[in-house]
Amino acid sequence: MKTRVLLIIGAVLLIAGFAAAACSSDTGELEDRIAVLEQQLSEDHQALTSAVQRTAIVSALNVISAAGLHDIDESIDGGEIPAGAAGGVDAAVVAMASVDWPEELKADADALKASLQQLAEAIDAGDAAAAAPIAAEAHEASHDFSHAASAFVSEAAGLPPHEAEEGDHAE
Repeated sequence: MKTRVLLIIGAVLLIAGFAAAACSSDTGELEDRIAVLEQQLSEDHQALTSAVQRTAIVSALNVISAAGLHDIDESIDGGEIPAGAAGGVDAAVVAMASVDWPEELKADADALKASLQQLAEAIDAGDAAAAAPIAAEAHEASHDFSHAASAFVSEAAGLPPHEAEEGDHAE
């Protein structure tokens, strides 16, 4: 009987040993697969974050372009604040404030947003003479920023850079 009990205990220990070995092997493989999936998820997250940021930048540039800063500048320089100017400038301020700007563009984005906010206040005040230099500065700042932001997006998207030429002046 003693031998039989020892054989049973030995068999149970042998089976438990095989089970433990099988589980640790499966666990190791699962851990490796999880590590690969985590790496893929991290890479996909970075790519998605970059794409969302590029899209937000392009959207902000479109809103700035649609604000009509060239026409606003020209009208105010001529002594008249155009009807609807406040709405376009306000939309541009909101667009600039809504983007999580990359470090390469953050300082210029903050400066343009501040310039646009000053222009919005000047338009609201209704004094074209006082608003004229502010409109000119915001207009020029928008061009400089648009060129820099477009170059950033192009590079991030893997496109060749577009060099602005003299007289390259989008309205």
